[in-house]
Amino acid sequence: TQSSPLLPVSSFQHISKMAWALRAHWLPTNMLRICTLLLSASLALAAAQPAPDQTAWQLRLFQQVQENAAKLSEAAVPQLLARLDSAAFRAQLSRCCPSVSGLGARELLQRLQGQVAVTEVVSGFPAALSTKRGPDTPGMSIADGLNGSFFQNAWQMVLLHSKDPDSVFHEVLEEYTQATLSPERTEVTLQHWRSGCNVSRGHSRTYPLNKCFKDPAYESTILWYHNGTHVIELGWFDQTRSAQVKLIANKRRAHRPHRELIQLSSQLGCPPSGPPDWAEAYVADGACHGYPRYNASDGWQMEDDAEMRQYGLKPFKVHGAPATLSEAAERGSYAMVNNYLIDQGSPMYGDVSAVFSLGTMRRLAIVSAVDTGFYESTCTGVQGGMFPSLYFNCSASTPFKLLGTMEHFNHLFLINEEFWNESSTLVDHFRRLEGPWGSEPVVGYNLLRYWEAVPAGTLRYPEAVRFLIGSFPSLFGSAQGESLRTWARQRGWILVWSLGPNTGEEGDGTFNFQLMSGNRSFAMNQRLLDPEVLAHTTAAASVPLGDKAVDTFQQLWADVALARNESESIQISNVTMAQHWRQLASSLPDLLVQPLHYGDCDRATTAPECIGTSLSGRCVCYEAVERETAVMDVII
Repeated sequence: TQSSPLLPVSSFQHISKMAWALRAHWLPTNMLRICTLLLSASLALAAAQPAPDQTAWQLRLFQQVQENAAKLSEAAVPQLLARLDSAAFRAQLSRCCPSVSGLGARELLQRLQGQVAVTEVVSGFPAALSTKRGPDTPGMSIADGLNGSFFQNAWQMVLLHSKDPDSVFHEVLEEYTQATLSPERTEVTLQHWRSGCNVSRGHSRTYPLNKCFKDPAYESTILWYHNGTHVIELGWFDQTRSAQVKLIANKRRAHRPHRELIQLSSQLGCPPSGPPDWAEAYVADGACHGYPRYNASDGWQMEDDAEMRQYGLKPFKVHGAPATLSEAAERGSYAMVNNYLIDQGSPMYGDVSAVFSLGTMRRLAIVSAVDTGFYESTCTGVQGGMFPSLYFNCSASTPFKLLGTMEHFNHLFLINEEFWNESSTLVDHFRRLEGPWGSEPVVGYNLLRYWEAVPAGTLRYPEAVRFLIGSFPSLFGSAQGESLRTWARQRGWILVWSLGPNTGEEGDGTFNFQLMSGNRSFAMNQRLLDPEVLAHTTAAASVPLGDKAVDTFQQLWADVALARNESESIQISNVTMAQHWRQLASSLPDLLVQPLHYGDCDRATTAPECIGTSLSGRCVCYEAVERETAVMDVII
């Protein structure tokens, strides 16, 4: 919305003809010079025109998905209206959402549709470049943003940051282990090293043989070491795979039952029956041996297969290993549709989130009703035990055939509801919209129950990004946070700071799936504009700043920076950061903002976009850039 317009080819063709006509007749020499300069300027503008943001494959793919999604969305309306009018849905809606419980099904659907039209599409990534360059790693960092011209995917990250990309795509890591049996052959001691046998910093642990016990790292699994002929076999069994489950009413929220797993002995027995979900074998001869534990090719090829199967994206010449940036550009960056209005955007995937332009997402985004990575790992034969508390119905989703777009999406509501079949995601959407923002918290497991979006195209700066979100606990008052501010100023984007879940588990800013563990919920309703960055955008006029707003903000920034320097680590406790946030919010209440809701800031789709509203209801919106008129002045 803020990039300068370029003259179309037809314009400079017309100017060229006009210049030659003038030369052939009566215009004086100085006018001929003006026309010649005008022609040169037009040709220069055309030469500077950016590359198309969609390849031929991506354009055809999006058109195919858009056409199919329009049919699916229209066909889903009767079933969706029936769901919104069902007795079960109405009973839940009356308990959670009195402001809309009296509305008819069509009015409810209109609200859902209107909310999606303004809902953020966000991609989370770590502030610093991740040292783990695997297929499930976001392809971005702040430094990439500062130095690049487009939003990267994971494939592009490898090609841009690796001298030998093949070594990343095909990396094999070994673990070195010495297995020693006890004299009674009732226990085994495993000594592990990462970089070679008998090097320093190894660790050891003794395990019982032929006994079941819970994995200390994953509560959802049990381990069983079995003594074979000079070989110790480890079986890793997912408790939830064959677990009996009963629903028990939650006294505090009678409408939301929770699960209770039956005791271990009644599930699997010991020794467990059937093959393990995962197994390892060690030679028990008291000597150190190397065992392959990670083959990057497996992960990259699975990611490659998923992107082709789930989204229909163009195959690489070599499976799981693009050789050029043009090949990698055929794939998109993963994003989520922020239906639950989470203040940090995408907190599970990093401490920075880019919120993409609504217009760009309508034009490029292909949308899945469920996270495709979760679907691939749990519904295509790879049994996962990472999220034992989640219930899902794999038959509700079909790869590629049921995709939507940001214009055609009614069917996605039904698929998402049926896939996550323990509780109603439709009810949860209305619950989150009820009352002031954050009145109803986000339950941890809903952080994974989003719609996933992948753009069939390249997201170029600045036009593809609407604004940035920085994690206040992780980045405010830090060097990385200052770099984020620089990036936003450089591109003319608004920067919003958010408190997010603020659990103290932010760590290095990479994946934080702990947010879904246990029976957790989060308000996630705190956002504040960076006033100094705001002043460098065309939205500055929409937020009147007091005389001392920037000074106050900068002083609070300095206070947090000092606290970080005095702390033993760059990460300050979540209690302390909550105190700093309250001080910031109380000092600058006019800078507090909330996401757009249905009916807010009604503008034409071609107008510069809005990013939210102040707590008083004022719209925070970009304004059109005043265009250059020198060329027209000359012609006149």
